[in-house]
Amino acid sequence: MLRAPERTTRTVLARQPAPCFRAAGLPEADPRLLRGVPMPTDTTGAPQRNRLLNARLTVWDLPRLRDVGADADTQAGAAAAPHIRFAAMLHRIAKVPVR
Repeated sequence: MLRAPERTTRTVLARQPAPCFRAAGLPEADPRLLRGVPMPTDTTGAPQRNRLLNARLTVWDLPRLRDVGADADTQAGAAAAPHIRFAAMLHRIAKVPVR
């Protein structure tokens, strides 16, 4: 399990391969930290990170996440974490013939 460094004003930002982000974890709900940042664009991640830093939050980057919407991505996702239920389900589905 990932653990954030101990800081009182931390937030987390989960990036993805494109320069966007998948998730933001904030110490308190504050819509002002998210509203107005254009989404989704190829440049969403940097302005969002800067907004959090300008709010005097310590940003801890989570590992990049991968969208598994396409077959090649599902295969890569399952290969990266073969012990999780997603990988097991994909393995079972792949063995079922398409009718």
